Amino acid sequence: MFSIDPAMSVVIAALILRQTITVMAVLGIIVVSFAGALLVWSSGGDAVNG
Repeated sequence: MFSIDPAMSVVIAALILRQTITVMAVLGIIVVSFAGALLVWSSGGDAVNG
């Protein structure tokens, strides 16, 4: 979850502060989001097993 904070700050800066997002920033958001999803998926995520 901590790796998503920079990505969310870029989105918030674009929406609230009207800053422009570069292509590299968008690619970074995609990579960070994919890595977080992959981490959750690879950990199993099965709440039944505890």
